[in-house]
Amino acid sequence: MKSDYVMKKYKVCMKIYNLLQLMCKQSYKNQEYAFKFIFSLVSHLGYGRFVSKCLAEILKGNEKLLYSLHKVTFTTSVVSVSYANLPIDAEKRTLISEIVNRIKEFRPYEKDEIFDLLKDICLYNNQAIYINQDTIFRMMYEDVHFRTMHLIELSNDNDQVFINHRGMSYPFDQFFQNEESTKSRKDIRFLKSQLDLYATLCLNRNYTSAKAIGKIFTMNTLIKYIENHDIPDDIRAILVKLVANIHIDREPRTVQERPNLVKVADIDLSQMEQRYSLKNKLTLKGKKVDKSQAKLNTELVATTEGQDLLSEKRLLDEKDRDDESLLNIEDESLTDELLDRLKGFLLDYLEEKSTQCKQNAPAEKIYTRLTFEVIKLTAQMLKFGLFKNKLAIKPVQEPRRFLTRGCFTKETSSSQSNITRFTSEVEKLIKHLTPLLEYDEGYFKCMRTLGVKRSKIIYFIFE
Repeated sequence: MKSDYVMKKYKVCMKIYNLLQLMCKQSYKNQEYAFKFIFSLVSHLGYGRFVSKCLAEILKGNEKLLYSLHKVTFTTSVVSVSYANLPIDAEKRTLISEIVNRIKEFRPYEKDEIFDLLKDICLYNNQAIYINQDTIFRMMYEDVHFRTMHLIELSNDNDQVFINHRGMSYPFDQFFQNEESTKSRKDIRFLKSQLDLYATLCLNRNYTSAKAIGKIFTMNTLIKYIENHDIPDDIRAILVKLVANIHIDREPRTVQERPNLVKVADIDLSQMEQRYSLKNKLTLKGKKVDKSQAKLNTELVATTEGQDLLSEKRLLDEKDRDDESLLNIEDESLTDELLDRLKGFLLDYLEEKSTQCKQNAPAEKIYTRLTFEVIKLTAQMLKFGLFKNKLAIKPVQEPRRFLTRGCFTKETSSSQSNITRFTSEVEKLIKHLTPLLEYDEGYFKCMRTLGVKRSKIIYFIFE
């Protein structure tokens, strides 16, 4: 009888939290009012996933609240609790520390929803909140007692990650092979939330977190695991996220600006050199570059015919070079061989999903979280110029198509000719991404119902 009463009370609380979550959705005014009682709500963390989801919705997209979490204490928050029952050091405890301490109130490796909440409060508009990242990292990872007692401990030995869990040590790839028991599924879900939190703590070049976690997940280790199909796709997706946040998005890489439109001029370079006396090297004329000046220095080079040509060269004086060498922030583990392996994995995966699109496969099979993280990493590497636009070594034989009155002619034996076409990495990406990004669920559902297979043909015009 008492258990029925407790269950009814629990269901009422769940409905109240769901109602509060709905009230705070896209409403800054309701979020700020509910935030006044945030410590009372935090004290319920761990009693159900609906509590963490409600707290995440209260803070979602509210910059003012998210940036105040590290300094909001019991004394600065209006809460309807008895202050006589609070601990002596309550004034020193912030909201983030209260959320982290809730993990200690339960048995280890169970409350993964608290990790998901901590991940959410590190982000605002998909950008990192550094103060929240550092606070969580200091309380959870740098605290050795907390890391060994309440987190699944990870270690790296000879580019092999080991999971030390419940008195046993497992290789990372073998930890996911036994999923029959409910206990094992819970442990895998907890590890997934823990790794996702680790990846978020390294977001936007947080070097404190990236340096510590990067010692466990080296570039060679991560590539080996994302290529392993025995590891679940949702875990591999988080590993791809770790690759992006630890090893790709870091100094000294910068986004390379590309022009929106490029026109190829039909110019004879030999005549241009004779006419304007173009020089291959830029003379600096002994000018000194100040620190306040931009890295891009512009020199006017006078020619024999009185023409002034504008040339640009990136300059860096010796002092700046010495300062950068002291930082030692370049990722030495990302060798050309590892970078080629990573790009090979991305291209092969996108090609596989592109083929599934052409075969009208269901959307849930194509657009998984792994696909999302792969596309994000690919876009990031394109911005940093890590994909080559040069021609590949192996030629591809393409049938030639002729343009007649604005329409492509059909392939005929007489119109076909073997044309050697070289394919670059960027062209391969465009070819694989095109069917993925133009996918329409309603259209392809109709195609599957009718049993129609759609073949996409990319035409090329050769002069």
